Amino acid sequence: MALTFPLLSDEGRKTIRAFGVEDAENGIAWPAIFIVNKQGKIVWRWLAQTYKNRVTPEQILEALPK
Repeated sequence: MALTFPLLSDEGRKTIRAFGVEDAENGIAWPAIFIVNKQGKIVWRWLAQTYKNRVTPEQILEALPK
């Protein structure tokens, strides 16, 4: 896919549990976006209440640290 960033595979769902976004009933994560700085601190997050609600790319870009 020629990606310039790493992807996370979370087969045991440990990460989605740690981030508090597990939909245990369906065995998946709720839609969420986290911006993490170089020090590993979450500096922005977006959490969905429903799969139909999505953040826009513009909102994500605006949230990136300048």
